[in-house]
Amino acid sequence: ADIDSMIHKTCMDEGGKPEECTCGLKIAREGLTERQFGMFPILWPIVHAKGDTLTKIGAGITALQAAGYNAGDGLSLMAILQANASRVEKECRAPQPPKP
Repeated sequence: ADIDSMIHKTCMDEGGKPEECTCGLKIAREGLTERQFGMFPILWPIVHAKGDTLTKIGAGITALQAAGYNAGDGLSLMAILQANASRVEKECRAPQPPKP
């Protein structure tokens, strides 16, 4: 599957609106090299699998290494995604009406 549509679909499945998901994807794309973006299909199923974080991190590193990446590649990707997350919140989320 095409990485963009995979990410977009997951965003929608998690309750995002189409325009929020498209905006988030654009921001994600901006900060990443093609090589980093290529890690998504490897890590995506692991991130969305059941299990504790530590197990997933181990599985993610193993999967990346099998695909020719190293642990540092995975860590730099995580750092970029975390940095982007707050930007996505700010720029892409429709402002929620204040609760009465």
